[in-house]
Amino acid sequence: MADPELGNRASEQGQFEKGVDFEGINSSGLPVSGPMVEVDVKSNGNDLELLQKRPAVHRSIELRHSESDLLAAQMLDDPEMTSFSIPNVGTIEASPSRLSKALSRNHNREQLVWFGIDSHNMSAAMGDRIIVRRDLMESEYVCRECRGKGHTDEVCKLCDGKQQKDGQLCNQCMVLGFESEKPHPCGFVKCPNCVGSGWRNGIIIPEVAQGKPVTGVVVSIGPATTLLKLGDRVLHSKFAGHTLEMKSETYTYMYEKEVISLLRDIG
Repeated sequence: MADPELGNRASEQGQFEKGVDFEGINSSGLPVSGPMVEVDVKSNGNDLELLQKRPAVHRSIELRHSESDLLAAQMLDDPEMTSFSIPNVGTIEASPSRLSKALSRNHNREQLVWFGIDSHNMSAAMGDRIIVRRDLMESEYVCRECRGKGHTDEVCKLCDGKQQKDGQLCNQCMVLGFESEKPHPCGFVKCPNCVGSGWRNGIIIPEVAQGKPVTGVVVSIGPATTLLKLGDRVLHSKFAGHTLEMKSETYTYMYEKEVISLLRDIG
């Protein structure tokens, strides 16, 4: 079939009515091979520009942020903002430069060794300090039966281990414990060997044991310590560092240099 002659609209209409194929002008004479490419036609002056259509790519973006990130974002967005509220701290006010320095120190906290001093709190030694959990093999004056606790592992029958009865402290399980200053209800049956005192044979002689060194196990070390490691058993002065009493455990926070010697079990 002959190709149409393009001219004015009247002549083209006449050719179309005579059956001339106008569809052929939109077809390419080149052989088709390979995948079809979809294009967009864009006018560029007197020329036409063909742009390949690219499929839209949808990517999911997950935003993660911490409290420190939010605080830093606030500082960058509003340099005049100097007041913030931080959980467990409250409302604080400082210059943005000072707060940015404080945030930059967070990476140093990754070097800390945290130890659970009870079921709700953890503690970590700073600098060249250590945390020592005092053990009960610290003196020849400790009761050998209860290891200085002043009580057995049997629950007190009167208070049923609650240490109180009718709103009052239970006198039945009131013990002292080795080197403690005040008696306290323990919720357990008194040691029959020391009668709750924690001292050997129940004889309390604090003036004899005063100033004697004690032993303990290292449970946390600061990032600047150079010799000690976790689990070391050490000997230190009774007056070294600062002592923290947590129920039945005693922890001493001290400098590494305050340790008198290392102890090793060879048995």
